[in-house]
Amino acid sequence: MPQSKFTSDQYRPIHARTASTAPWMTVDDQTYLNFCSNDYLGLSQHPETQAACHQGIDDFGVGATGSQWVCGYTEAHHDLAQALATWLGHEKVALFSSGYMANLGVLQALAHRHDWIFHDRENHASLIDAVRLTQCQHTRYQRTKLDQLKTQLQACQASKRWLITDTVFSMSGAIAPLQALSELAQPDAVGLIVDDAHGIGVLGPQGQGTLAHTQCSPSAVTAHIITFGKAFGTSGAAICGSQSIIDTIEQHARSLAFTTAPPPAIAAATLASLRCIQNHPELNATLHHNLQYIRRHAVPLGLNIKVSETPIIHAPTGASHTALQWAKDLKEHGIWTHPVRTPSVPQHQAGLRITLSALHTETHLDQLLEALHATQPETVLAHSH
Repeated sequence: MPQSKFTSDQYRPIHARTASTAPWMTVDDQTYLNFCSNDYLGLSQHPETQAACHQGIDDFGVGATGSQWVCGYTEAHHDLAQALATWLGHEKVALFSSGYMANLGVLQALAHRHDWIFHDRENHASLIDAVRLTQCQHTRYQRTKLDQLKTQLQACQASKRWLITDTVFSMSGAIAPLQALSELAQPDAVGLIVDDAHGIGVLGPQGQGTLAHTQCSPSAVTAHIITFGKAFGTSGAAICGSQSIIDTIEQHARSLAFTTAPPPAIAAATLASLRCIQNHPELNATLHHNLQYIRRHAVPLGLNIKVSETPIIHAPTGASHTALQWAKDLKEHGIWTHPVRTPSVPQHQAGLRITLSALHTETHLDQLLEALHATQPETVLAHSH
């Protein structure tokens, strides 16, 4: 049997955490403040979300028992899809078991062999894999060089071109220039596909995501992908768009047709999470208060961290071994973070990925700030100056 080869900087151990109450987590009998969860609003443990999941199990059982083409699509799925379409201003929504499956499916259904795909260099791995599987020719662009992208689009001879981007980049928390990208899109010749995994629920009025945050009309995009494993606190994903686009996706996306549908109880829980986002704006307000608190207090401490408008904070280290050591030192202070290194990011762009939640209090944030200040490597501190 071939053996995987990893350097000590590349190996990623998988830790089993015990049942815990956010924002705390317990690993190997040690309890830590969790600053790496994507449960940005704390909805995975919200009583309304949990009650809906329990009711969904009572109504439909644990599993969907078939693909959506067979018998796996239930009233719970239908109600969720209808509510999402209304909330986000789209005609129709298709549901998927995960964001990864949605990103594979959208290009399986829409891209053809002789199309040309332009995709951001920092896109998530699932979008990169989706592009590769189309076997289309493709170009990776830098969002800071949109004039170059415009020239490349104009020079491209393919009859159909696609622009594909994350709206919030999962490692840095940076936001894509959606308005500028939408101006490059042309409905017949250049389609725009956006993945709003880390923006939906936390950006824009009523948490409607990065399109709303950047005042980019839903009609400006061909396909709007959202996922439920972040701010919604559940799992699964949806692709939103026009009736004709979603009909095409439902008929041609193999990652929808040939796999068991998402569990109906999860669909019911996700609908409850949506209602929480709509009816409890204080959750989002608390999250953004926490971001402002970190931004306000990080500078006086001399911390080299990048705080965006999103719940993702990037603490660059450059070297992977520095990121690993920093994360290890933080654990000694009761803080659990995630050291990001290749292949998640390019060589020499390693760092810590720190995420905030509405469940964090100012006391928790002070503990994080104090720990970061006490453990920040000298190489990082020197680099920041």
